[in-house]
Amino acid sequence: MIRPPALIIYPLTLIICSCLWGGTAVEGTAEEGPLLGGEYTMDFETGDLRGWEKSGSAFDHHPTLNDNPVARGRAEPSNHQGSWWIGTFEKFQGHSGQTQGEIQGDEPQGTLTSPPFTLPAGTLSFLIGGGSGPQTRVELVLVDHLLHDLARAFYQTGKDVETMERITWDLHPIAGRIGRIRIVDESSDEWGHVNVDDFQLEGTVPAPEVVGRDLTDARKILAGANLTLGQISKVNSDAEPDTVLRQDPVAGTDVSVGTQVNVSVAYKEMIAVPELRGQSRQEAENILKKERLSLGEVIKRFSDQPEDSVLWQEPGAGTKVAVGTAVELWVAVSAPVEVPDVRGREVKEAEEVLAKLRLRVGQVTKRLSYQPEGTIVRQEPAPGNLALVGTAVDLWVAVRVAAKVPDVRSQSVEEAASILRKARLRLGQRFDHFSQEEPGTVLDQSPAAGTRVVPDSAVDVFVASKETVDVPDVRGHNRRDAEETIRAARLTVGEVSEQPANLDEDIVVGQDPAAGTNVGVGTAVHLSVMAGTITAVPDVRGYSREQAQKILVGARLRLAEVLAIYCDQQAGMILDQSPSAGMKVSVNTPVMLWAAAEPQTPASRRPGIFAGIIILSGGGFYLLFRFAPDYGISLGRAGRRVKVLLKMRARRRRT
Repeated sequence: MIRPPALIIYPLTLIICSCLWGGTAVEGTAEEGPLLGGEYTMDFETGDLRGWEKSGSAFDHHPTLNDNPVARGRAEPSNHQGSWWIGTFEKFQGHSGQTQGEIQGDEPQGTLTSPPFTLPAGTLSFLIGGGSGPQTRVELVLVDHLLHDLARAFYQTGKDVETMERITWDLHPIAGRIGRIRIVDESSDEWGHVNVDDFQLEGTVPAPEVVGRDLTDARKILAGANLTLGQISKVNSDAEPDTVLRQDPVAGTDVSVGTQVNVSVAYKEMIAVPELRGQSRQEAENILKKERLSLGEVIKRFSDQPEDSVLWQEPGAGTKVAVGTAVELWVAVSAPVEVPDVRGREVKEAEEVLAKLRLRVGQVTKRLSYQPEGTIVRQEPAPGNLALVGTAVDLWVAVRVAAKVPDVRSQSVEEAASILRKARLRLGQRFDHFSQEEPGTVLDQSPAAGTRVVPDSAVDVFVASKETVDVPDVRGHNRRDAEETIRAARLTVGEVSEQPANLDEDIVVGQDPAAGTNVGVGTAVHLSVMAGTITAVPDVRGYSREQAQKILVGARLRLAEVLAIYCDQQAGMILDQSPSAGMKVSVNTPVMLWAAAEPQTPASRRPGIFAGIIILSGGGFYLLFRFAPDYGISLGRAGRRVKVLLKMRARRRRT
């Protein structure tokens, strides 16, 4: 038979599955169900009947080998393909003791049935010979979801000759249904045998879905659709090993019978965890990376072992784990040390003191002070606190020479930068504002002209611009995020109207101008917020009174009273506060502040009023200047903060 070149002939050997088609499927259709079955041969060139179900004795000695009819002297060659075929009259398989031409005759009866498979939109062809009676035949049977026979779609007999010829069945009318091939020998009369060989399927079928299946089931599902499993690639994955992750062609694609479907399956490579104890953390991390493992949680434990060395690991050394597994480490840290008092020292000397305790100098900030130039006036962490080895201690260093901020308004940005450099200052941030002034002209500045600041301080400028931007939509954002978004759009935050609400944060519910409005840069965006009734007290220590008040107002708190403390700190700098920073309080809670004041001579004090209390503390002093019913005094130079509550009442002297 000459085959049309457009058709793809099904391979000689298939891996196919039997399927119990469950659920509410239409009878005889290829719906998914529990999987059975295994290897299935269509041309018997495997030399056995693998995959076929046998009944009776007619097929006990099959398939038969070579042209047995010719070997026994018949003038009718079998016309078989390859070496092996089915002939229920024959009994030669090439075994020891057998003679070619040996027969079993017409007496044995039985059936040989293939596993169920999806019928393609195409054809089924095969070679058939032998008896012409209906008891010796090949039939295609449609089956239901329980594999019960429904109907015989086709059958074919021989023509009372041993020579086989090819016949073809058109499967298009029943494509997509489930069928089984059955070879039948139910006769013991003359010509009561059947010769069969070389079943071939041609046509197309939709590729079934195998993603999510394990590899064994995928192989069976594909075979049940008359397809074969092609290339198998492994992908490292957290999915169960051998689970199909991808397939090509994808499910639903119409493909030719016998097409190979390539799959990618999950794979977990198992490796032994290396020994990390005694290594430094960095060395351990490098080893894990080299072994394709990851660093998990790192827990610090006080130990006398070398700093940052690994004390313990989980999983332990030698444990088999998947690639990418995280390994938890415990690393050694030295016991915490007490932070020394380095105030009054120079930075270089402080470095030496801190280094002896395995601490280090952090950020160094200049601050105007009456202390000797270059000496430390503040440190954080404070003296006496416990800190881990390696902790950075931030320092504030005294500067006695102040720079006076010049007036750079009405100047260009370049001219302003030049003027500031001459005044030993520098240009800070630039904020553009829409204005009718010449673009690039400085409209305002911060700090204001005349303010005395530490040399090299930054001065921010507000610059005229004719550029416009679209107003962002900040409704539904919390207040802080909304304000950051507005500033990021080169706009400013205008008036904020508040409505109290039982919330932990302020939520913006309205804005003006509306979102999307095109406005000049620097335009104020007014907000309406549902204001929470709880807020955290900000830390205003180290700021001036004016700056502290702005910070408190921004946190929806109010300034209660500022008490002056005569000391050698920068005049006007906030030294302490109550409530303390970080406390959660109701909005509008009053905050008491203590600010540094310049020492005064007794002659400058007003007569008739109790002048204050001098407290000697490690060589320094504080002088209370104003009275209040209750307030605390920070005794700074002792290294620990001590609160002394004083009950005082000021009385006017009667005259």
